[in-house]
Amino acid sequence: MVRLTSTSRKDDIESLMYILCFLLNGTLPIIEFINLNIDNFHMSKFLNKVLQYRIEKREECHVRIKDMLPMSMRNAFQYTMQLNHEDKPDYNLIKLWMAFDDQDEQRAFESKLDTTNSKMAKNILFQDS
Repeated sequence: MVRLTSTSRKDDIESLMYILCFLLNGTLPIIEFINLNIDNFHMSKFLNKVLQYRIEKREECHVRIKDMLPMSMRNAFQYTMQLNHEDKPDYNLIKLWMAFDDQDEQRAFESKLDTTNSKMAKNILFQDS
């Protein structure tokens, strides 16, 4: 496993999506894990458990977070999760998804709304959710 020593633009957007998910739902999968394990609190052991959980359950947590978000935010979250550490996110595409509701997304696609990353947008937009 490669350890990255710096954060990226992808990390910033991912963090924003976690915050929005928490604001909408009042919880996140990692918070649920912490709450279930707080009785066995020994700082070093507990932090190791949390880090291990984050590594082992990363994909599962992402699926749960995606399901907790409104459709427009799901698309932005899924797009963000597909980025590599060094990629520059398409901020216009993310703003487009965040600004539209479900019906707007369908109408935008049907009217062939031009986006800077339309191929990726089409793939993500119509995947099963």
